[in-house]
Amino acid sequence: MKKISFVIVLLVFMQYSSVAQEANSRIRELGINLSGSTFGIRYKTGNENNLFRVSLLSLGGSSSKYLSASNIESTDNSQGLGFNFGFEKRKLVSDNLNIYYGSDLLTSYQRHISKNGSPTQTNKGFSFSPGLGLLLGFNFKINSKINISAEVMPSISYSIYKSSSEFNGTTNKTSSKRFDYGLGTNGVNLTLSFNL
Repeated sequence: MKKISFVIVLLVFMQYSSVAQEANSRIRELGINLSGSTFGIRYKTGNENNLFRVSLLSLGGSSSKYLSASNIESTDNSQGLGFNFGFEKRKLVSDNLNIYYGSDLLTSYQRHISKNGSPTQTNKGFSFSPGLGLLLGFNFKINSKINISAEVMPSISYSIYKSSSEFNGTTNKTSSKRFDYGLGTNGVNLTLSFNL
C-alpha cells in the first residue's frame, strides 16, 4: 500500500511539475501595431514556438457637418473596423532573435452615410472585405519585458461593396465586387509589444 501511495504521489508531483513548466514557458504579449497608415492593438499568446495572434486595426470613423451660405445643411458620417486573427510559428536564431512565419485571416468593414440639404439627396454604402495573409517576420527581444517585431504580409482579399442613393424620391442601388492580391503598404507591419 505504501508503494502505491508513493507512486501516486510521484505521478501527481511529476504532473504538477510539467504543468508548472508549461505555465512558465507560456508567452503573452500585448503591443501597438503600425501597418501602413493605420495602427492597432495586437495580442499574442502561446508557447515559445507557436502563438495565436489577434489584431484590432483601423478602428475609427468620422463625422462632419457643413452649412452653406444659404443655410443648407449637409452631413457625412463614416465608420470602419479591421480585425485579423491567425497563428505564427517561431524559430530561435539567437538568444534575443526569432524569425517567424504564419497566416492571418483578415476582415474589414466600413460604412458611410451622407445627406445633402436642398434638393434632398442621401447616399448610403458599406463594404466588407475578408481575406488571407501569409506572414514572414522577425521578433527581437530588447529586454525581458519589451519586444519589437517587423513582418511582411502578402495577402489576397475579396471585397463586396453596396450603396444606395436617394434623390427626390428616386432610389438607385449599386453593388460591386473586387478581388485584390499582392503586397501593399498595409502588408508591412511593425509592432512594439510588452510581455505580460
